Amino acid sequence: MPNVTVAVTHDLDSQEALRRLKDQFLEAQSRFAQHLSDFDEDWSGNVGRFGFKTMGIHVQGTVTAEDSQVVVVTELPLIAMPFKSAIDRQIRDELERILA
Repeated sequence: MPNVTVAVTHDLDSQEALRRLKDQFLEAQSRFAQHLSDFDEDWSGNVGRFGFKTMGIHVQGTVTAEDSQVVVVTELPLIAMPFKSAIDRQIRDELERILA
């Protein structure tokens, strides 16, 4: 599967970035509940693995919180490739908002 990799720099320490990311995952589960199913997340240190289904498409990936940046790598099924640039932009916009 092709990947979308988004890295966003920030001025937070990794623990604060991690706290904000975890909070956002909880919020996203309720905010997008009508669009997402089978939502799963698992954290090990500063790395989170996530997965969900939307419109019948399974999406999974990782998010890594570091002292100077957060990196999200999302595996996309081929059917989602026409939306790759929109997905990249959405992830980037959300990360910038969360880490501001």
